[in-house]
Amino acid sequence: MKKFDIQNERVPRSRIGWEVAAATRELTVGHGTVRIQRNGKFHSVVTILENYDGTWRKTHGMDVPMYKVQGGGLKSYTSPEAMAATGDVEKKNPDDTDFSDIWQLTQRLAAPDSPEKFAWIRANLALPQIANYTAHTVVTRRWDTGTRNFYMVKNPQTGRWQVLAWDFDNVFNNATDGKGAFLTPLLDRPGLWQTLFKMPDFQAMHYRRVRTLHDRFLVGNGLVDRFDELTVGHESDLALDVAKWGGPTLATARGVFVAGVEERRREIANGTTNGIIPTSQSPTAAPVVNEIQAVPGATRPEYLEVYNPGTTGLDISDWSIPAVGLTQLIPGTVVPPKSYLVWSNDDAKLVSAFGGDFIAGGIFSGDLADTGEEVAILDGARVADSVTYATTSPWPGPSGPSLELKDPALDNSLGANWAFSTDARSGTAGTRNAVFVQPPSTTTTVFPFGSTWKWYPWVTPNQYWKNLTFNDSSWRTGPGPLGFRSTQKTTINTATGRVSYYFRKTFDIGSGPRAGVTLRLRRDDGAVVYVNGVEVARSNMPAGAITPMTRAKSDVLPGKQGTTYSITLPPSAFRNGSNTIAVEVHQFTATATSDLFFDASLVVRSS
Repeated sequence: MKKFDIQNERVPRSRIGWEVAAATRELTVGHGTVRIQRNGKFHSVVTILENYDGTWRKTHGMDVPMYKVQGGGLKSYTSPEAMAATGDVEKKNPDDTDFSDIWQLTQRLAAPDSPEKFAWIRANLALPQIANYTAHTVVTRRWDTGTRNFYMVKNPQTGRWQVLAWDFDNVFNNATDGKGAFLTPLLDRPGLWQTLFKMPDFQAMHYRRVRTLHDRFLVGNGLVDRFDELTVGHESDLALDVAKWGGPTLATARGVFVAGVEERRREIANGTTNGIIPTSQSPTAAPVVNEIQAVPGATRPEYLEVYNPGTTGLDISDWSIPAVGLTQLIPGTVVPPKSYLVWSNDDAKLVSAFGGDFIAGGIFSGDLADTGEEVAILDGARVADSVTYATTSPWPGPSGPSLELKDPALDNSLGANWAFSTDARSGTAGTRNAVFVQPPSTTTTVFPFGSTWKWYPWVTPNQYWKNLTFNDSSWRTGPGPLGFRSTQKTTINTATGRVSYYFRKTFDIGSGPRAGVTLRLRRDDGAVVYVNGVEVARSNMPAGAITPMTRAKSDVLPGKQGTTYSITLPPSAFRNGSNTIAVEVHQFTATATSDLFFDASLVVRSS
C-alpha cells in the first residue's frame, strides 16, 4: 500500500460493505479499522482505505485508463476539455490531460435512445462485471452512487469500460436516505445508470444477480454476526470515540445496521412479489451450448456461445468451462432469458466480425480443438451441460463455419442436431443460429380494446410515472375508451387548459419468444408510448423533447376518434412476465371545446 484514505466511520458498517463487494470477487481496495493515537493520547477510531493508485494498479494488472467520477454521473459535456474543467471526473491514469475516451462514452450515453446506441453499449461495456457492481450496490443499499463514488476503468483484456466501487460509508442505513425501495442504483440523472436500465437484457442480468447476492448475504444472520465479530472487544475504544466526537453509540449503530439488513430483505422480497426480482435460481438450471467456432480463420476469433432457455436470467458466475481455460467465470456472468452469451479468445475480432450487439462474457485463454473435444459447463462438480463435438459422422466434417445447434430445444449431445453455419459471416455469435428452423407463428391478444387502465386525475405526475416499479395506487381506474366529450366509457378530468393526460397499464405478457409486438392505438389527438419506462413510439407527435405542454401535430377530425393506428413495437422492450405500458395523450388545442379519446390493444406474434 502506497497511499490510503481515512474515513470517520467508527463502526464496521462501511467495512462490511467493502467485504460484501470483495466476496463477490469484485476488484476492491484494502480496508480496515484502526485506533489512532496522537501525542500519546487517544484520537479516534476510523476506517482506512487503500487507494486505487499506481501500486494498486500494478498489483492487480490494471495499468489502464482510470477515472474517478466525483459528480455529474457521466452527464454530457461539450468537449473533453470542458469535461476536464468541471472536476466532475478526475483522471487517475495515465497521467495526462486527455479525456477523449471517457468523453466519447458520455456522448454515447447522452445520445437519443436507439437500437444503435444500445448496440454500442453492449459492444463497449463489460456488462457482466457492471451487473455484479449494480447488484451488490443494491444489496448493501449503497445509495449515494448515482452521480459519484465510482471509478470507470478499461478492462485490460478487452478494453471495455467497467466500474469500480468507492465509498461504502452509507450502506445498510434502514432507508434513512429517502430513496425508496432502491432496487437499482439511483436513476434520477441522465447518464450511465439510466441508460443501462433501459436495456431489458441488462435489467434481467442485474435482477438475477441481486437475487443471487441476496441469497448469499441476506439469508441468515451472517452480516449481523460479522458486525458483532468486528466490534466485540473494542467497546471501550468505540465509547472513547463517541465521548470525544459525538455521534451514535455502538448499541444505536448496531440497531441501525440490523434494521438496515432487514430493510434490504423486505424490499427485495417486495420486489419479488411484484415480479421485478426473480425467485431463487433452481439448482438444476442450465444453459445450452448452442454454437462452437473452433476453426475461424485469421480474421475471426474462436468463440463459444450458450443459450438460456429460461424465462429469467441465468446466473453462471463462478462456474467453469475447462475446455477453454475458464476456471471461474467472472462475477455477474448472467445469461439473459431466451438469449445468448458469448466468450471468445479475441474480443476485438468478435466485435469486428459480429457487431457486438449481445452480451460478451469475456476472454478465454484456452483453445477449442480443431478436431473436437468435450465442452462442459460446470457448476462446481455438477455438469450443467456438455457437448463432445467431432469432425466425423454424424458430426459435420472439418470446415471454417461455426457449428450451430439447429434448435436449442434439441439434444445437443447428438451430432445430427448440429450443422455448419450458413451465415455469410461463417457464424452468428450472440444471435439466433442461421440453421435454426422457424416454427409456425401464433398471434395472441395480450389485452383487448375496452380493458382497464389507470389514469392520472391531477395535472402532471412525477418523472417516474412511466416506470415499471412506479406506485400508481393513487391513480384512478376505468375501462377504455377513456376521455371526455367523446364516445368514452370512462370520463376523466374534464378541466380545460390541459394539454397532456397520462395512462398506465401493467400486464403479464407471458414467457414465450416474441417475434413481433403490435400496439393498436386509438387516440385523440397525439400520443407517446413507453414500455417499462423507455419510449418506444410516437403517434401524431413532433420530434424532440416532449413536455407536458407539447401539442400534437394535428387535430383529429370529428368522428375519427375511433380510428385504429397499428404501431410496431420492439419485442426487446418487453421482459418475460410483468410489463408496464404508459401512454401520454396530447391535445392539439386545449380549449373549452376540446375533447379527448384513448384506448389501446396489444397483440403479440409468437414463434
